[in-house]
Amino acid sequence: MKFTPHRTTASLSSRRSICVINILLVLYLISAPAFSEDRFQSDSGAPQKPGAFLQPNLKENDDELISNEIIDLNRAVRLTLEKNLALKNCREKINQSRAQLDLARSAKGFKSRIEGGTMFQGPAINLNLMGLGVVLQTDYNTVGRLVVEKVLTTFGKVENHIAAAVSQIKAEEDNYEAQKSAVILETKKTYFSILRARAAYSVADEYCRLSGEYGELAKKLHDKGVVSRFDVLRAETGIEEASMNRITIKKYGSLSSSTLLMLMDIRRDIPFDVKEEPPRLPDDGDDIEKLQQMSLVNRYEIKSMKNNLDAAHALLRSARSLRNPDLVISGGYSYQTMQITFMPQYDWDIGLGIRIPLTDGGESDAKVKEARSVEKQLNTAKEGLEQQIRLEVKKAWLDMKEAESIVKLSLKEVEQCREGYRLAKARYSAGISISVEMDAALVSYHKARQSLVDSLFNLNVAVAALEKAVGAELPLHPLELPDCETIQCEKGE
Repeated sequence: MKFTPHRTTASLSSRRSICVINILLVLYLISAPAFSEDRFQSDSGAPQKPGAFLQPNLKENDDELISNEIIDLNRAVRLTLEKNLALKNCREKINQSRAQLDLARSAKGFKSRIEGGTMFQGPAINLNLMGLGVVLQTDYNTVGRLVVEKVLTTFGKVENHIAAAVSQIKAEEDNYEAQKSAVILETKKTYFSILRARAAYSVADEYCRLSGEYGELAKKLHDKGVVSRFDVLRAETGIEEASMNRITIKKYGSLSSSTLLMLMDIRRDIPFDVKEEPPRLPDDGDDIEKLQQMSLVNRYEIKSMKNNLDAAHALLRSARSLRNPDLVISGGYSYQTMQITFMPQYDWDIGLGIRIPLTDGGESDAKVKEARSVEKQLNTAKEGLEQQIRLEVKKAWLDMKEAESIVKLSLKEVEQCREGYRLAKARYSAGISISVEMDAALVSYHKARQSLVDSLFNLNVAVAALEKAVGAELPLHPLELPDCETIQCEKGE
């Protein structure tokens, strides 16, 4: 019974100790998020989610393609940038880099732990000669401790890791922009493919109409005994060939539309149409040196490489500082009871300490060598990337110039072949030429028309590729072209 008051006191003291520990834990949990919220602040000071700045600015209900909608090139690009799977993957890589930054910052964040245990001493044997007894006694004490500590500085080790993580985030953001440029180019190619299929289908329709007129003319001449049955069969073969050509082009257009839907991550076939986009040429398309200099400034691949180099420099500095000391502030609150007294003892402490590494088995030297090697590799890759980009701009510029000249040549060929077909048809109608000449003139005219469609597509793609190579949208002016009616044969011509 004499120990009861002590046990009651110990119980009350234990409850007070638990309350103090709980208060310390609550204060720590409240203060901990303050060390990580700053990286989610926007320029205006409002918090934002990681990667939120990467989302395109779309209007409400503007992020879905509506059935039977007619879209232009800009809307097609916007929908693709919002839904494309490759870009979603790039956004996740940015989030992964942000997690690496969190991990690097955690080395300097507040850390807490609870330590505790029970220590036994003895056993000890006590002899009681008067009572002729032997007592076996074991002493023990219980200790509990809450420790909170924070690293004030590592003199470069952790700080440079944080700087490297920040540079890596910037590099991933630049990689996202570079991937976005590639997706835009692919979207434009697919969009222009749909336009080419539409124009080619119109050419195929004209070919079917002219082949039908040729067949009717051959039948009339055969009925008059002017030409043989072979001419009729040859004309009918041309009609079937024209019909097959139209089916092939329709398939090509359908596949192009499905490809555009796939780029938008729309996983069902939605009927839609696209607006006509006239071919355009850059206003300053003749200054290739200016375009190459612009590319070295604008291309996100160069910016990403520079950020990777900054990260490599920071990791090299971090490796060189591995042997630097750590300055740590720590504090604790302890609780202890002993078997002899059953009286709890409370204590707290706070201190400033320094940790100095003596040997690391060569780890720091190996990391310095590795960081130097990575830095040299990135410098070499940067030089090669600049040369590759200059070459890419030159190739895109030459492709554009070639495509422009082919368009002009195709226009002349269409005009020439149209006149040749008109003369061949007149000669065949008069019975002074054979079907081979008529057939060759019709096929030549059709091929010239199809070549014009292909050359316009190649010009659009070449201009888009040049903009991608330069890394910026160029001021463009429309290419002057004759109307479709002026280059195709009229009915009965």
